[in-house]
Amino acid sequence: GINAEYMVSSGINAEYMVSSGINAEYMREQLEKEGKRNERKTYKENEERTRASEELRKKLEDDSNNLLGKIAEESNTLKDTMESQGCEMLNKINTENEARKKEAEAIKLKMEKENRN
Repeated sequence: GINAEYMVSSGINAEYMVSSGINAEYMREQLEKEGKRNERKTYKENEERTRASEELRKKLEDDSNNLLGKIAEESNTLKDTMESQGCEMLNKINTENEARKKEAEAIKLKMEKENRN
């Protein structure tokens, strides 16, 4: 396409163009064609960027949902494990307390028996 900046930088002026048979109408048509090509190119590039952004957004959303799902699952597992360990610990403490109570009761009975004799 014909670029006005190129023309100016190359020293091409309107007088030369007219004298060379290049008219303003032809120039206008060429510039319009170049403008439309650039417009289509820009539109296509924008569509591609939009599509790529949407794919990336979707991937990030899916990854986030997967991560949140894993965190929730691990959190539930950890909660269940801690509850289970807590129950086991309470049962062990209660069993030990019962054993100590029985031991203390046995000692108490033995001492009472010895004191009676």
